[in-house]
Parts: sequence; structure tokens; C-alpha cells
Amino acid sequence: MAVLLAWLSWREAAPDPKVWQRLRDRAAERTRWAGTEHGGEGWRVYAAQGHPGESTPITTPRPDRIRLLDAFPADAAERVRLQQAPLSDLRSGPPLAGLEIHVSSAGQLDAVDLVRETMGRRTLVYAPLRRGWLVASGEHILLAHPELSQDPDRDFLTAFLTLRSPAHEASAFAAIRTLVAGEHLRLNEHEHHSQRLRLTPDWRWRTLSSDGIVAETGRLLDQATQRCLGEARSIGLSLSSGVDSVAVAAAVRRCRPESPHLQACTYGFDQWPDIDERDSAAGIARCLEWPWAGVAGDRLDSLSSQAPRPVCPDTPISSIYRELKEAVYDQFDRSGTEIWLSGAFGDHLCASAADTLSDALGHPRWNAVGPALWLSLKQPGKRLSRWRRLASRMLARPPQAPGTTDLAPERAAMRTLDARWRAEHDEWLDFPRPKQALTALNGYAMFAASGENWFAQRHGMGTADPYRDPDLSRWLL
Repeated sequence: MAVLLAWLSWREAAPDPKVWQRLRDRAAERTRWAGTEHGGEGWRVYAAQGHPGESTPITTPRPDRIRLLDAFPADAAERVRLQQAPLSDLRSGPPLAGLEIHVSSAGQLDAVDLVRETMGRRTLVYAPLRRGWLVASGEHILLAHPELSQDPDRDFLTAFLTLRSPAHEASAFAAIRTLVAGEHLRLNEHEHHSQRLRLTPDWRWRTLSSDGIVAETGRLLDQATQRCLGEARSIGLSLSSGVDSVAVAAAVRRCRPESPHLQACTYGFDQWPDIDERDSAAGIARCLEWPWAGVAGDRLDSLSSQAPRPVCPDTPISSIYRELKEAVYDQFDRSGTEIWLSGAFGDHLCASAADTLSDALGHPRWNAVGPALWLSLKQPGKRLSRWRRLASRMLARPPQAPGTTDLAPERAAMRTLDARWRAEHDEWLDFPRPKQALTALNGYAMFAASGENWFAQRHGMGTADPYRDPDLSRWLL
């Protein structure tokens, strides 16, 4: 989970010193560790580790190549594998995004390969300049360049605000593109080529009994948890009373039975005891021998405009969960956590809110309920007057002055979003549940998968989600 920055040009030998320093300072704000810088004719790169479990993320697997990876483990064997394996082969492995610069025999920039693994757990964004390209771990880094406009991407915002997923390559800014999960993109002076690796379903369950399916699910969860933990010795967990979170807590105990540095944390609200899971989570933690701490969210300043928020699932609208998560981070900080795990698998087993609403409204029962409700609203009577007034306000439309409002672009945008949703849904028809596959693997899910990295790095720790492991996801979906 390192921080990466690269400037690339086939027309200039070096970037403007002041602009490069501004970009580098913006990248350095994201981590507590000092970075390293390398450069040559037509290229310059900067990288810094994001948490203690990483080594320097810049490597030279061959004299004519420079490789930057945002996940570079301390384990020597895994580090050698990531150094020597073809870059495109890394798309089906651990959480990773990065680039490889090809240098000609004359020492000049030849081509650049960008890669991002299939589950989108790391982000890599890029933007064209007048005389080159910029690549970085986040949009907020690229926006330090004076050439890049901060105008929002209309399609991205429309999708976000209507509970639809944005296009995979979109970002919140029109000038910046996101590398698609599973994509291998090659850039050179005159053209670029892209290849995408898709996730495919795991059909082995067809030949297994019910007990065999349960056993294989447990094995894959343990494997995914071990991959997330890596070499970390101090582990945190966002614990709820749900079976998904409890399963991760038990898996950590199985993978690290002797680990002395564990910390589970649960947030809740004193004013809403019916939905407060802290007591039950504390009991679960005691059974699994996890040290536990609770966080009360009643007095947190939710939706606070002063809180730092990069482009992630919290934006462009502030999330009420951000302050809760920051309080959890503070608790993990006090316990010396190196990496914390999420235990939520909701997007793998549940459809999105928009899908649920559209399915409900399309159910045949509304053929009877809708007309009956409309007739009841039209009937006189004091008991229904409040509902009639509410319906009238909801349905009332003020007169439109000529030329003041044109809804045609909005209608066209919604038609575009719906068409893209149907096309993406059809891509996953080979999965047993294509709608759930779309929910777990769409553009918004990829933003959510990597959105927490920025916050974790500011606290000097890593974050991982066992349920977004490729093998476990293929099995669950």
C-alpha cells in the first residue's frame, strides 16, 4: 500500500522543477515515511512505503526496466516473485497496482506499462498532459499539477448521486482516468493498448456435498485472511456481531494462534440501543479471546466539512461513517496496530440499494397496491388529509420559465447509466448470481475496495478485506 507518483514524457527530458516538487510534496503528505526518487531522460518516479510491513517499492528487475508497485511485502521470497514475474501476471495475485517503465538502450523512455489487480483493492490513476503523462496512487496527487482541471466528471457524479455505479475508468474529475481493475495498459509515444483480465466463477461447488461446501468456504476464508495479514504482528479488526465479521475474527485466531497483539473495535450509539452491537460484539470478542474496545458515535461531528476527504466513496458527498471510522483508527493507533481487517461481505451476497428498490417497484404486487393507494389518497377524510398534502407536495411541479431549465441532458444521462448497467450485468451472466457479481465487481465497488487506503496510510497502518480475495470472491459469487 505504498504511494506512487510518476511523470512520463517522450518530448521533454525532465519535468518542471517547481511543478515536480509540488507533486512530490502532495504525495509525501499521504504517508509517514520518507520516499525515494529515481529519474532518467523522459521519466521521473517517486515512491514511499505506506506502513511498516513494506520495503522500498521501486525495483529494477532488469537493467532496462524500472518497476513501481504499491504493495511490496517485507517477505523476501514474495518480494523476489513480485520483482521477477511478468507485470501482467500480477493482476490475479495480492492487492496490487503499479507501473513498469521501459528504457531504451540510449537511456530514453520507450514505453510504460500500468497494471491493477482484478479486485481493485489498490488504485492507480493517470492523466494526459500536453507533453506527457502523470500517474499516481490518487487523484488528489495529480491535481497538484497546474495543467489539470478540477472540473468534475458529470457522468461520475450522476452515477454516484443516483445510486448507480460509475464507469470503471471514470474518476470524479474529467481530466483524470482510473486504471480499470484487472487492466494492463501500455502507453507509448503515439498510441496505447489495453487488455483486461476478468474474474471468473468457481464451479467446484457443483461436485461437493453441503459439508464439503462449508469446509471449502472455511479453507478459502483462512487462506484469504492469511494473505491479508502477511507478516504483520499487530492486527486490528472492525468487529460487528454479524456472521461475516465473526468468521474473520475466528480465522485470524486460527491463522495466528499465538499472536499477542490483537485489537477488535466496534462502534455504536448510546441513543439507539436497539441497533447498538457493542455489547454482543464484546461478548464475541471474549469468546474468541480478542482484546476489545468500543467507540461511541453520539458526540462525533458527522458530516463535518473540515475533515480531510480525498476522492473515495466518501465523496463527493461526505459519509456519516467517516468520523466513526476515524475514531476506530484512533483506537487502533493507541494499540499499535500495523494492519486492520474489515469483516463485511455484504456486497458479495446482497444486491445494491438501487437494485433492491427497482426490483421491489417492478414486482407484480404493485399492480394492485398502486391503484388502491392512489384511490385512498383521493378519498375525502381527515385521516388521510395529511398524506394527501404530502403526496401533493411531492408530486407538485412549479411552472417552468422558458429557457431556465432543460431536463433533456439529465434524462439522457440516466438513459446512458441504465444502458451501461444492463451491459455490465450481461457481462456477468456466467456467474450463478449475475446481479450480485455486478454489485461486488462494478465501478463503485472498486472505488470502495481501495477508498480506505488513503485514511489508513495517514495513520501509518495497512488495511485489508479478506472477502475481496480473488479466490474467495470467485467462490462466494
